[in-house]
Amino acid sequence: MASCPVLDIATQGKSEKEVKENMEDLINDYMKDKDTPKPTLKKMMSVSVSLTNIPISLPEVVHNRRSSTTTKA
Repeated sequence: MASCPVLDIATQGKSEKEVKENMEDLINDYMKDKDTPKPTLKKMMSVSVSLTNIPISLPEVVHNRRSSTTTKA
């Protein structure tokens, strides 16, 4: 079993290799889905509880999004 708390997703498989492949596919599908709200890059980088990192391609919108909002007076 594996989970990605920052995206609130999880998967399972019969072997560690299968779990990693499933998680990679799940994360990539999540990031490609235009209707799914994405966390900021800062939030994703701040959560690190996994023993294994899976490289993913982030959509341009995540790279360009600000990590915090500012209010003009």
